[in-house]
Amino acid sequence: EHTEIVPGAFAQYCYILKDKLAIIAGFRLDYNNLYGLFWTPRMHVKWQFTPTSTLRMSAGKGYRTPHPLMENIGLMASGKELVVKEFPQAEEAYNAGVNFTQHFNINHQQCSFMIDYYYTYFVHQNIADIDQDYYTVYFRNTHNKAYSHAVQAELQLYPIKRMEITAAY
Repeated sequence: EHTEIVPGAFAQYCYILKDKLAIIAGFRLDYNNLYGLFWTPRMHVKWQFTPTSTLRMSAGKGYRTPHPLMENIGLMASGKELVVKEFPQAEEAYNAGVNFTQHFNINHQQCSFMIDYYYTYFVHQNIADIDQDYYTVYFRNTHNKAYSHAVQAELQLYPIKRMEITAAY
């Protein structure tokens, strides 16, 4: 059992140009009594380059406090021995993403097409290693290069009144 206390401060700056371009830059500074000082910068950009087309971009850094046993509670019913190899470090990651949204009309109904791409690079992660030993789950910190790519495309159509069609991949 542990008590976690995280006081912090946040600041941001917004720049808006004629409702076409918005830039928000900010940061958070937190002190975690278990993990120390966290500096968390971020930036968001929204550019509406036509009345129906919008491009959004974001980038930043994030931290997360892991709670390995609670996050993997289903493993407690597996009959495997649970071994916490070391005190979990705060998870740390950098991320960036882009979104494009296009609106259009079908039968006087506004429809849309969106595509998203997000990338996350993990500096520190806490993992539940279920592959090292068949009878044991090891919870440990990892400093290996880990990353995530996520892409989604979504189409929303309203071909007739009170009918919505959504397709996503």
